Amino acid sequence: MVGPPSKWAVLIGVNHYSDSDPGMNLNGCCNDVIAIHTFLRDHLGVPSTNMRVLLGLGPASPISATELHDVPRQDATRANVLAAIDQVAAQAKKGDYVHIHFSGHGDRQETQYCPDKKSKDAKDELLCLPDGDITDVEFGEKLDSMASPPNSLVVLATLDCCFSGGATRRDHSIVRCRSNYVQQTGAYHNTEPMTGEDRTVRGPRTVIPVQSWLYRNREYNAITACHPFEEAHENCPKSGKWQGALTRTLMRCLDSLGSERVSTTYGLLHGFIDALIRQQLGGLQQPMLLGEQNRLLFEPTIVSEMASQAPAYVTNSSNGKVSINRGKISGSVLGDIYNLRSPGTGDSAALTNTQAENATLAKITSVHDFYSDAEIIQDPDTNRTLSLQNIKVGWLATRIGRPTVSYAQILIDSSDSSKRLLSEVESNWKSFVDPIVPIELVSPEAANMPTRKEDIKFYISLQDSTCTILDSEKRPFENFPTLTEQTSEFTKRLMYLLGHLETYLIVNELKTTKSQASKFKLSIEETDDDGENPESVSTWKIHFENLSPEVLFVTIFNLSPLYGIQKIVPPQAMSAKPVERHGWFDQIVDIEVPDSLASTSRKPSFRMTDVIKTFVTVRPVDLRHFEIPDLEDTTPRQLRHVKPREAKRSSWWVEEKKIVTGPVQTPAP
Repeated sequence: MVGPPSKWAVLIGVNHYSDSDPGMNLNGCCNDVIAIHTFLRDHLGVPSTNMRVLLGLGPASPISATELHDVPRQDATRANVLAAIDQVAAQAKKGDYVHIHFSGHGDRQETQYCPDKKSKDAKDELLCLPDGDITDVEFGEKLDSMASPPNSLVVLATLDCCFSGGATRRDHSIVRCRSNYVQQTGAYHNTEPMTGEDRTVRGPRTVIPVQSWLYRNREYNAITACHPFEEAHENCPKSGKWQGALTRTLMRCLDSLGSERVSTTYGLLHGFIDALIRQQLGGLQQPMLLGEQNRLLFEPTIVSEMASQAPAYVTNSSNGKVSINRGKISGSVLGDIYNLRSPGTGDSAALTNTQAENATLAKITSVHDFYSDAEIIQDPDTNRTLSLQNIKVGWLATRIGRPTVSYAQILIDSSDSSKRLLSEVESNWKSFVDPIVPIELVSPEAANMPTRKEDIKFYISLQDSTCTILDSEKRPFENFPTLTEQTSEFTKRLMYLLGHLETYLIVNELKTTKSQASKFKLSIEETDDDGENPESVSTWKIHFENLSPEVLFVTIFNLSPLYGIQKIVPPQAMSAKPVERHGWFDQIVDIEVPDSLASTSRKPSFRMTDVIKTFVTVRPVDLRHFEIPDLEDTTPRQLRHVKPREAKRSSWWVEEKKIVTGPVQTPAP
C-alpha cells in the first residue's frame, strides 16, 4: 500500500567565496538556509532525515550549536550540491514534495550551449559555488527530470541570487552577483556543453523559442529573486540578521498567510512578495514566478484557470492614501471599487464576520500608467470604514465594481415569439447585471430617447424567435453565437454573452496615441514556416527588436475569432517577456480554424479574424487578467473583466495586427 506523500529539501547557502578578496563574500546566505529549514521543519513537517543542507561558511559566518543541529551538513561544493539533488531525486517517490533553495552569488556569461540548446546571442545563468558553477541548463534539466513523468515529483525552487553580471555594494546592502573580473580568473569550473534537444516547442497555435533554460514552460515552480538583468540584494535591518531580500520577504509572507497557505496559489504568493519588495527596494529588485501560477503552494493541485482570481495588490499605504498596482495599462478607471483584505483572510467573496473586520472598500481617485491611488470608502452593507493605518502593503485588492455602464438597445419584430422573449428579458435582466462589467438594457419604447441613442454600444435583435447581438452600427458580430426561444435560462445567457463581448471589445479597442514615439521595432508577417502542422491555415512570424537603452517588457495576446483572449508571449512561466537593450526575439504563430467553425470554414462566405495584440512597457506589468476563454457556447462561466483606457505618456505602447482567414480549401486527395 502506497503511503502519503513525503517531503524533501536540498538547502544551499554560500557566504564564503574568497580568502584573498573578502569583498566577494556575503553575509546572509546561511541565515537564509536556517530560515527556510525552520519553516520546512515546523510548518510543512519535513523530517530532518529528508533534508540535505550544504553551506559555504567562512570565519565570519559561523553556525551556532542550536542552529541546524538536527540535520547533517556538507560543504557547498559543486559536486556535493549535484549529488545531493540526485540523491533526493532517487529516494523521493511519485507525488512527493521537493524544495530546493539556493542563496549565494549568481552570474551570467556567453552561452556554451550554442547551437544545440540556445541561440548564439543567448546567455547562461549560473549558480555560483566556491569551486565551480552550475548552469541554468544543468539545473533546469535536473528539475525537469524530477517534475516530469515517470518521477512526477512536486518541485519548488527558490533562488535568492541574481544573474546581472556585476557586483556592487551599498550601505547595509550587498548585491548577490559575482563580479565580472572573477569570471576572467579562470578559477571556476565550466561544465561541458550538452547536446540533443530541439530549441522550439510548437503548441496548438504558437511556437515558443527557448531563449533561457529557466524561463520557459515547465512542470515545476521556481521563485527567483529578480529578473536576469536585475540585482538581488541582501541586507540587515537595524535589529536583526543579514538575509536575502527574497528569503526574508518569502518567510514574512508565508507567516502572514498562516492557515490560508493551504488555499493559496503561487500566483497570489508572488504578488504578495512583489508588493513588499517593491516597497522596500523601490523597484530595484522584482521577483519572478516561473511555472504554473495557479498551482497551490507545496501541492500538485492546480486551481482551474476559470476559478482562479487575478487580484491586484496594495503597494503603498502612507501619506493619507492607498496605491494599487493597477494603472491605465492594466485597465483601471476612475471610480473603480476594490475590496482590500489581508492575504490571510480567505476568499473575499466568503468572509466571516471576524474576517470582514480585516477587509475594506477603496475607490480609485487617480489613475497613473502603472498604478492607481484610492480613497477608503464606507462599506454600504456594514456602514464600516477601516482606518487607513490598518491597511498594509501586500494586501490583496480585488475589483468588485465599475462606475461606467454600457447600453444595449432591444429591437423587436411583431411576432408573438419575439414578444414573449421581450417580456422575459424585461422582467429578469436586472438580476443578471455583472457589477464589474455593468450593462443596461434599453427597451424598444425608449428607442427614440436622444440621451440614450448616442450611448448605445449593442443592439439586441429579437426576430422570429431568434436573438442576435449586433454592433453599434447594427451589424452582426462575426461567428458570434445566437440564442433561440428554446434556449434554457435565456436572459441569463443573453447577459453573459453581452458581458463577455464587452470585455473582449474593450481590450480589442485599446490603442495608444500615434504621437507616442516607440522605442522598438515590431513586425508581423506571413511566413512559409509551417512547422509540419497539418491544422495550420497560415503561419505568421512576429519579430520584436528593442531599440531603446533600457529593458522593455513585452506581452502578446491572441484575440481569437471565438472572442477569447489568450496570452501567447511569454509562455505561462512569466507574466511579461523582458527584452534587454539591443535585444530581439522571433515568435511563430500558427493560425488554425477552431473546431466549432470547421463545418462552416469551407463556405464561400466564411471569414474569421485573429488579432495579435502586443503590449510593450518600460517595467514589468502582469496583464494575465486580460485573458478570457473562447466563446464555444452560450453557457455562463466566471470571467476576468478589464476596461483599459488610452495613455498619453510614452511609458507603454499597444500595437496590433489583424489576420483575416477566408474559406479553407479542401486538400486534394
